[in-house]
Amino acid sequence: MAGFVGLLSVVVGAIVAYASDRFPAHFESLETGAGFLMISGLALSSYALPAVV
Repeated sequence: MAGFVGLLSVVVGAIVAYASDRFPAHFESLETGAGFLMISGLALSSYALPAVV
């Protein structure tokens, strides 16, 4: 379950990073939030890796 949530977080972070160009007033905060989502999602996915293997 943790692996799924981690991968979902990575996907949502990538979508937010891609869509941040449409909101130039909030570009910096959206990019920061997307980066946090992607890094934390990858960390959570790697945490769940031993349970999968």
